[in-house]
Amino acid sequence: MTTMEIYIDLDRQFTAVPKSNDAAEENQILADWGHLKSKSWDDLEKEFRCIILAEAGAGKTEELKHRAEFLKQQGKPAFFIPIEEIVADFENAFVIGDQADFQSWLESTQEAWFFLDSVDESRLKEPRAFEKALRRFAKAISNGVHRAHIYISSQPYSWRASEDRELLNRILFYPAAERDEADDDLGHSAPKSTLSIYLLRPLDKEKIERFCNARNGKDVRQLLEEIERTNLWSLAERPFDLEAILAKWEKDQILGGRLELVRFIIEKRLDDSHNTDRSQCQTLNLEKAKKGARRLAAAVILTGQVNLNVEDASLNKPGIEPKKILHEWEPPDDVRKLLERGIFNDIIYGAVRFRNRDVRELLAAEWFYSLLSKEQSRTKIENLFFREQYGVKVISPRLRPILPWLILLDDNICTRAISIRPEIAIEEGDPSRLPLEVRQKILSDIVQRIASGQELPSVQDRSSLIRIANQDLSNNTRQLINEHLRNDNVINFLGRLVWQGKLSNCVEPLLSIAQDSSRELYARRSATLAVMACGSDAQRRDLWQTLNEQVGEIPLEIVEALIREGHLENC
Repeated sequence: MTTMEIYIDLDRQFTAVPKSNDAAEENQILADWGHLKSKSWDDLEKEFRCIILAEAGAGKTEELKHRAEFLKQQGKPAFFIPIEEIVADFENAFVIGDQADFQSWLESTQEAWFFLDSVDESRLKEPRAFEKALRRFAKAISNGVHRAHIYISSQPYSWRASEDRELLNRILFYPAAERDEADDDLGHSAPKSTLSIYLLRPLDKEKIERFCNARNGKDVRQLLEEIERTNLWSLAERPFDLEAILAKWEKDQILGGRLELVRFIIEKRLDDSHNTDRSQCQTLNLEKAKKGARRLAAAVILTGQVNLNVEDASLNKPGIEPKKILHEWEPPDDVRKLLERGIFNDIIYGAVRFRNRDVRELLAAEWFYSLLSKEQSRTKIENLFFREQYGVKVISPRLRPILPWLILLDDNICTRAISIRPEIAIEEGDPSRLPLEVRQKILSDIVQRIASGQELPSVQDRSSLIRIANQDLSNNTRQLINEHLRNDNVINFLGRLVWQGKLSNCVEPLLSIAQDSSRELYARRSATLAVMACGSDAQRRDLWQTLNEQVGEIPLEIVEALIREGHLENC
C-alpha cells in the first residue's frame, strides 16, 4: 500500500515563522481576523531551501511522504529520506525513490525535490548527528545541488534557530533570486540565502471535518458540535490526537468533558505507541503505567525539567532520570517500556517529553491528589501550593498550571485556589465539572476584579471564555451586564462571553452598547459580536440600521465584527 492510498489530503497550509516578537504579535492579530497569509505545497515547491516546523502528532511526516509520492507520480525526481539513515547507509536510506532514481537525476539536468525527515529523529543520539547527515547528503548531491529543492522537517523545540540556520546555510547554501537594494546601497555584496522557515498550520474546523469524514466517523456534524461544546479544538487540530477523539466518539457517541476525554487519551496512548516501530507495543500493565506516568509528570512540574532521559551510553545528561523516580519498578525494563508509549514524544537527544501539556498537567494533578487523599500529608501538600508573602495569600507559580485540574478533584484545594485567583478555574482544565454555584461565584469574582481595574489577561483568551460560557450561567451573566453597564472593561469581557457561549437572552442590554458611538471601541466590538452571533433577526437589523444612520465612518473593528458572524442576509 502506498502513502497515496492511506493519506488524507487536507490541503495543509504553512505560515512563515515570524522574525521578531513584534511580527509574532502582528501575526496573531491577523490570525484572529482570519487574514494571516499562508502558503500551500504548490507554493513551497517553488522554493529551494525550506525548514518545516510542526509539533509531534501534527502529521508532518505523512505530509512530506505524500508530497514526495505525489511529485514522483507526476514524473518528477522526488525522494523521501529519514535523516537518521543518511550517514550510515545513504544508498539504502530512500523510502520514496531509490538509488537508481537518484543516480539518474544526478546525470540529468532536471530539478529534484528532497524531503528529509526529521531534525529531531536525526538527533536520537547526539546533536552533531544532524550536522553529519547534512554533510553526507550535501556530498551525495554535490553535482546537482543547484537543482535540488530541499525540505527538512523538525519539531519546534529541536530546531535551534540561529545555530541550525547558520549550519544549513554553510553546508547547503542557495542564493536568493532577489537582492536587497538597501544592502547594495551600503556596499554589502554578499548574496542572501533563500532559506525559509515555515510552521505547518494546525487543522482548522473545515479540515477537521474533512478528516473525520475521510475516517468514516459517525455523525460528524454532531461530533463537531461536541468538540465545540467541550472546547477541544486545541486537541482536534492535530491528526494524532484527532484519531483519539474519533476513537472515543466511536466507542461512546459522546466526548463527555475535557477531563473525561483527556483521561481517555491517556489510557489509549499508554496502551499503544506513537511509532509502532519503536516499541512493538510490549506488554505493560495499564494501572502500573498510569501510576508511573503520574509520578514522572509530577517530577517534570516540580523540577521544571521537561526531558525524561532514556538509558543509553551517554553520561551526565541534563534532565530527569526515570529509573530513579520509579526506582522500585520490577523488572527495571518496564521503565523503558513506559517511555516508549504514545503519551511521550519520540526519543530526541536520548530523552523523551510528554507530548501534550494537558496530559502532563492532569497526570501531575492526579499524583498530587493521591497524596492529598492521605490526610496525614494534606497540610504539607497544600503548603506547596499556597503561602503568604508579606501578609498576602499567593499561589506557587511553578504549581499553578496543574491547579485547573486539581480543583476538579479536591474540594478544599478548589475553595482555597479560587478565593485567591478565581480565574485559575477557566485557564485550563474542565470548569464545566464544577457545581453551578461554584461557577457562578467564579464568574462574579472575575467580573469584580475586572471592574476594580485588575488586569486578568488569561480570562480574555477565547479558550478560557468557552470553558465557562455555559447556558446555565446566562441569567447570572445578564445580571452582571446590567450591574456593570457603564464599565467598558467589564462589558468587553462579558460581551465576548455572550458571543462565545451563544447566550441569547443576554443580547438585549448589549445592543444599545453596540449602537453607542461614545463607548470604548472594544466594548462596542464585543457587544457587536454578541448581537450578530446570537441576537434575533430584529436585533441584528436594528443594529445595522442605527450604524448606517450615524454620522461618520463605522470603525473597521466594528465592520469586522459585523462581517465575522455573518447573518447579513436578514439585516
